[in-house]
Amino acid sequence: MCLFINMFLPACSSDSLSALDTIALRHRRQLYPLDDSSIKACLKQGEQYFCLARKKRGCDCDTRLGCLADEHEPLTVGQSPMIGSAYYEQINKLRTEGWSEAEIIRFQQQKQTKYEEALAENEQRIRQRLGSRNNDNWYAMLDEMLASKRVKYVGLLLTWRLRNKPIRNLARQPEPINLRKIGSGCLAYLHQDVLYEFC
Repeated sequence: MCLFINMFLPACSSDSLSALDTIALRHRRQLYPLDDSSIKACLKQGEQYFCLARKKRGCDCDTRLGCLADEHEPLTVGQSPMIGSAYYEQINKLRTEGWSEAEIIRFQQQKQTKYEEALAENEQRIRQRLGSRNNDNWYAMLDEMLASKRVKYVGLLLTWRLRNKPIRNLARQPEPINLRKIGSGCLAYLHQDVLYEFC
């Protein structure tokens, strides 16, 4: 049995697909179309499905992607404190308590700095846990694909299986994950047999 990392994409033109494949090649990967009915049944209308390997029949057993999925304590710090309705409610509360705009700005900066420090510490702990596993730079590739604006999202699926054996019980992450709001080390916590959509 081997680990295979596959990519699914929304419907796109052949030019967009070619551009995404070029990005994958820069990261020592390539998109190979797949035809697996057990996986296609879980895809949205029009989505395309690919093997994303270094070579056509290669596996990804040495990757760091998903390698910490069985950890009991995921190392995450959540989203930035500068996002969401709770953040705006807190700012409005400070205003009603008489805080000046300068005090609120200083408060925001301190809160964002603490968040960024926690994120950096989190990344460092993840790197220590990963040790010598292959650092294949998945985050950079996904980020470049999304930044190209060729597709609205990029999906990943990790499967541990014998080649050509059907997959059963696939799940889909209920909400798309904003890649820029998670650290690259968080990709080490992806679970197998889950369709993850990154935007």
